[in-house]
Amino acid sequence: MSESERHSLLDDVSGCVRLHQGGEADIYLLCLGHGERLTLKWFQGPFNEALVENVSKIRDCGIYRIREFGIRENHPYQLYDFIEGVSSDSISVMPVAIALKALRQLVATLGKARTAGVSHGDLNPANVIFSRKVSDSAQDFQTVLIDWGIVGPGALAFAAPERFQGKPADEKSDIFSLGMLLYRWLVGENLVQAQNFDDFAAENSKLDLTVVSEKLFLSGRFSPEEISSLEPVWRKTLQEIPEERAEDLEELDELLEIALEKIGGGEVALASSVKKWVGLLEPQIQKLGQKFSLALENPQCSPLPFKNSSPKIRKNRLKYAVLGGVGILAAVIALLIVLGTETPDVDDTGELILRKSRDLNMDLMEESSPSEDQVPDSLSVNRLLNDLPIPSKE
Repeated sequence: MSESERHSLLDDVSGCVRLHQGGEADIYLLCLGHGERLTLKWFQGPFNEALVENVSKIRDCGIYRIREFGIRENHPYQLYDFIEGVSSDSISVMPVAIALKALRQLVATLGKARTAGVSHGDLNPANVIFSRKVSDSAQDFQTVLIDWGIVGPGALAFAAPERFQGKPADEKSDIFSLGMLLYRWLVGENLVQAQNFDDFAAENSKLDLTVVSEKLFLSGRFSPEEISSLEPVWRKTLQEIPEERAEDLEELDELLEIALEKIGGGEVALASSVKKWVGLLEPQIQKLGQKFSLALENPQCSPLPFKNSSPKIRKNRLKYAVLGGVGILAAVIALLIVLGTETPDVDDTGELILRKSRDLNMDLMEESSPSEDQVPDSLSVNRLLNDLPIPSKE
């Protein structure tokens, strides 16, 4: 749908803060005129609009709600609900039970997306948001997947080997990326360290699964039971050949559930771990919320990447123009008062006013008195009688 055929939410923006600037896209937090907050991803290149169209129709708490997408001023963009949460990219490490529970949430979300015929294609820590799940019974968290429709392999450190060969994202490639993501959450660093496209492609296609367990052991933060419980997950995710990975997301979820049962210590222990984790998340979420609110109130916040035709913006500009004009007029008057002529004396001023009033009265009398040629006969007789002497009363 073209820009001229519909009203865009971008036309209602009253404030803007740039959250991230990157080669693929810039990300902004927008505030609409009525106070609603949305996230804008302003792309440098195209994305898969057909896939995004399908994702926008999915209603799931694990998928961000896409409000609008298209092209504006020759830039592809996506506009979606602002998620009050913390990107997993900013979380150093997670407890094993929390990471497994979070990954199961992602698997469930991806499974629902598969029913709509779409895969994510760019599963990496920056595209997973941890938010607080609203629940009356217990404290919980919710993972939310953002940034669907990427063109290309996505984040190279998490891309499946076949994605480097130009193949489209599918269920199998997402399964590989989930394994890489789980390792990052547990250890705090990427499993593969490389410098360029070719190096990542080579390293991701020759992973030694025994090395994964060795790295967990050498970190000193994982028990032997935790390491052994995770090995089936690595074997069914981090395989070079797609057919050797889990058959589907449902099988992967079963493996994660088994590992969580061994490590989590039961429902009560898991609930306690989740409560503690949410307690750590909440201050970070609140801090980010306050930071964004202050940034939006700052009149020198980030400029919009597009021309804004918001009525509120136009109204504010007119208001500022009027106030500016009044200020300039007041300054000119003040300047004239300071630099003007000296104030005349009170008596001189009174005499001047009196003289002017007399001159004015004389002018009025001259204008109102008729000429002798125009005086009627009756008026002449009266004048003659008035000129006669009056006898005294003796």
